[in-house]
Amino acid sequence: MKRKVLKSISLLFILVFMVSLVAGCAKPETPKVQDQENTVQSNDANGQEQADDQDDQGKSESPEDLNNSGETGNFSPVEITDSLGRTIVIENQPQKVISIAPNTTETLFALGLGDKVIGVSQQCDYPEEAVAKDKMGDFWQPNIELIVAADPDLLFVGNAAPQEFLEKMDENDIVTIALEGFNLEGTYQSILDTGKAMGTEDAAAYLVDSMKKKVVEIQEKTDGIDRLKGYFAISYGDMGDYTAGAGSFIDELITLAGGENIAGDMDEPWAEYSIEKLLEKDPDVIFIGEQSMPDGLADAPGYKELRAVKEGQIIILDDNIVMRAGPRIVEGLEEMAKGMYPEAFN
Repeated sequence: MKRKVLKSISLLFILVFMVSLVAGCAKPETPKVQDQENTVQSNDANGQEQADDQDDQGKSESPEDLNNSGETGNFSPVEITDSLGRTIVIENQPQKVISIAPNTTETLFALGLGDKVIGVSQQCDYPEEAVAKDKMGDFWQPNIELIVAADPDLLFVGNAAPQEFLEKMDENDIVTIALEGFNLEGTYQSILDTGKAMGTEDAAAYLVDSMKKKVVEIQEKTDGIDRLKGYFAISYGDMGDYTAGAGSFIDELITLAGGENIAGDMDEPWAEYSIEKLLEKDPDVIFIGEQSMPDGLADAPGYKELRAVKEGQIIILDDNIVMRAGPRIVEGLEEMAKGMYPEAFN
């Protein structure tokens, strides 16, 4: 009976934990990775057109340079199918917005639209400028009264937004849109749709292009290297040995980073993995987030027998950059690749 109760608590913990990671409840990251707009140069073989658009100082453009969110008067009504499958119509260019979703908050700031953000959720912890914005409640329980009083032109939410909350926003004529991807392609699309919604399509396209170039750059560095077997420990021990299977963000990132997810044959994106199977497959590296108590992993039953643990191949990651479907997801990809193949990045 005790075991059943513990397992039920574990399952509940994992569900809350995974939503927390996607929502971005993790602490601000410790590893500092160069900003996306500074990592990719615009002078590729076919980039003469971009080069011609550089300013008089010869500097490369950034999303902010391409930001066309000024008072141009060129905004036309747009129709967007959001990540909840709803058709959202935006009649006028938003001048004041609230973002409850941390991934969208990051996107808005990356597009140079921070001045239009008048409120965020408690979980919006990046960039630092976002932390200073007025808080509009929690990611899971937004403060309806504060949001209605702020009267935003547009409200961004996550896929976990409660239905009754969405209905309340409709009742108060607040246009609400969810833009949160389930994978890398979905993340690209959510950024493009954010740009479309805000009238900054050029800036969004530039940001997505820079992200895609970074992915290619990472893959080129790991191309030809023997693929290492990886395992992502979402939790372990008494909380259950949960990991990321096929269809998860993590599975995609491990693969793109040049590794092989040993749990990639699981049918579910997030599920419990047997210690017996883990010992049998004996991964080369183990990934674990900062929030998952990585210090205790090496002493956990079963894990201490793994080759990765014995050889110190435990890669601790900032949860935000590997689980938050925003512009920094490629930084998470790079950290995973560097962890597996440090020699390729020296």
